[in-house]
Amino acid sequence: MSIEFHCENCGKFLKTSDDKAGRRGTCPECRAPIVVPAPAGSFQEESSSWHGIESADDYEQRDPGEHRYASRKRSSTCPMCGAENGPSAAQCSHCGEELQPGHDRTRRGEDGNVLIFSQIFDQTVSRFESNIGLCIGGVLLGFIMMFFAVVFLQMFLVIVGTGLIALLRNPGDLGAVILAIFFLGILAIVLLNCWLILGLNRFLLSLARFGRASIADLFSASLSMLGRMILTTLLFGLLAGGVMLGTMIFIGVAAANSPILILLSVLIGFILYLMLMLTQWCYPYVIVDQNPPGLGALTTTFRLMSGNYLTMFLILLCVGILNFFGAMMFGLGLLFTLPFGMLMLAVAYDQMTHSDAG
Repeated sequence: MSIEFHCENCGKFLKTSDDKAGRRGTCPECRAPIVVPAPAGSFQEESSSWHGIESADDYEQRDPGEHRYASRKRSSTCPMCGAENGPSAAQCSHCGEELQPGHDRTRRGEDGNVLIFSQIFDQTVSRFESNIGLCIGGVLLGFIMMFFAVVFLQMFLVIVGTGLIALLRNPGDLGAVILAIFFLGILAIVLLNCWLILGLNRFLLSLARFGRASIADLFSASLSMLGRMILTTLLFGLLAGGVMLGTMIFIGVAAANSPILILLSVLIGFILYLMLMLTQWCYPYVIVDQNPPGLGALTTTFRLMSGNYLTMFLILLCVGILNFFGAMMFGLGLLFTLPFGMLMLAVAYDQMTHSDAG
């Protein structure tokens, strides 16, 4: 006799022998903790043993498409555009349609799960080893697209700028038109790169969370995500500028009083600016994962980072050291260290937002 059940986190269909009822283990698909339920019709209590099922080999796995429970779907279809979304998605990632009315999309990870460096590093190594080609290829393709987007648009702006200079020397009716095209070109560079960054983050988050991704994820960011990315980036820029301006003002005031106050002002300003920089990496993941309305990405980002600044500093320091050594290997090492480091950030976000409650 066997027990058939689904992983509560990712919906993976699993099958194991009935003698393992009540045991604990990890899902072979998403590595989330699971408990094997009792056989149907049995009143057997869960065992308190932690010996568990130690590997994916203990399970018989089926294609999830062969067997679905109505209460545990692997995906939800948007009624507006027909796009497939995650089983717990509250909003369609393609058109923004509400999939779970009344659901608080910013609640996931609200308790601020504590980051554990060793777990993040081990999970990153596992994901990277099993998807090394896809991870390197996806990140490389994303950076190539961003590079050529900037290069071609800058060439276009140079041509337009040259024409603008010529018109300024001999003003004509086309001056205002060329000036408008010049600024539209700058806006296009910003928008295109933000869209590509969102797609790359979505690709990496899929690898971190599910151990699989598609190159199509690089092009999957919606217009609503792009708008919120621009808004949140501007707000972060204003916050960073405000911190720097406030620090300079305090330094100016302290200069007339005491050198100790100058040092204190610099220290406080540096700490606040560092906290902003340690937080800034997170909000694109919040947008592609939850796409909260309004300022939700900003507030959720600060809430997730609460209590995790020190660990995040260690993670970013580790990423920086890895990329430094990658650059020292004639730059070739960056082909491995850069995707690994970016995947590590995605794993960190996934750990912060992981909820046993689903």
